[in-house]
Amino acid sequence: MKNMRKLTALLLAVVMVLSLSIAAFARDGGSISDAYINDEQASIDTVNGEIYVRATLAGTAAYSKSEYSLRNAQVMFVADAVPTSTDTTIEDLGGDTYMATMDLFNKCCDVTVDGTVYHFAAGLESGSVVIDNNDPLKVTFTVNGSAVTNSAVNVQNPNIGNSGYEDGWTGIAYTASVELTDTNAALSALTLNVSMPSGTTISGTCITANTDGSYTLNMTNSDKTITVTNGSMSRNYYMAVTKVGESITVSIRFNTDCVSGSTQAESLQSKMRTASVGSTGTLYVTLSDSKTVMDALLAASSTAGFTVNYTNSSYGAYVTGIEGLNAGGAAGWMYKVNGVMPMTGAGNYTLQNGDTIVWGYVTSYNDSFE
Repeated sequence: MKNMRKLTALLLAVVMVLSLSIAAFARDGGSISDAYINDEQASIDTVNGEIYVRATLAGTAAYSKSEYSLRNAQVMFVADAVPTSTDTTIEDLGGDTYMATMDLFNKCCDVTVDGTVYHFAAGLESGSVVIDNNDPLKVTFTVNGSAVTNSAVNVQNPNIGNSGYEDGWTGIAYTASVELTDTNAALSALTLNVSMPSGTTISGTCITANTDGSYTLNMTNSDKTITVTNGSMSRNYYMAVTKVGESITVSIRFNTDCVSGSTQAESLQSKMRTASVGSTGTLYVTLSDSKTVMDALLAASSTAGFTVNYTNSSYGAYVTGIEGLNAGGAAGWMYKVNGVMPMTGAGNYTLQNGDTIVWGYVTSYNDSFE
């Protein structure tokens, strides 16, 4: 009888060990096997030990290619265990299929499946994007009675969810442009009217509120951006106002401190000194038709005789090289207007009379120039 008790105890111990082993094996983590973001297939990738569920969205009939659709992304996925999230509410559709609404504009939404964390993230294909009609940051401007055209262009970092940049991975530049037929209009005192959703406000150093609900727009101000805010969301619109048939004069120079002493930098600066008044290296160019930063660069190239290489892409002209200083890796050309670096391509930025342009050649993402 005593031996029987020992055998029974031993069998119970073996069963307990096996049960613990099975339980420990079962807790290795759950998985997501299939996922869609706004009806578009998402990939599931592991980067540096982190799992990302992400997609670069082109837009569909149901979901526009827009910031609004990223902020209100409809996500559906298949999981082999019940998922949880502190970032969103997950709905169980049955059959291991789940659905959630996520804000994926330059942020991740984390979902945990039996101990395994999945980072959901999304971006938009580079190029023109839509300003959705449901967007609370969509506004309609008129300047001196003329309708303003709003446009948006995205430059997408492919490292969606893990780009390492403070500003995220989806860089949309919004522009509000208009050409006035009144050539006598004073650019320092234009009348701006705005139609915007309830709860939305605007601000900016280039505008002053009037008692009748309109604003005075000063396009001679160095900062020509208007910030649109609704709750915790905000967006900058760059204002571009020109006059029919008007010529403008802007200045342009180059900062090549990062590669000072190189043959290419010396050649560029020598040509700019020769072409500029007083050999200052700052060249003044006059533009009459198209008036973008790219137009100014090409005009300066024609006057000073330096070479410019660029390609046309879905998000505008991309400068690949100036006088042999070429883009590659972390190196490349960037520009500032009136000391500010615009979040848009050189072919999309419309200049005003008297603007100052500085092109800087950088060799790393941390380089700066003035």
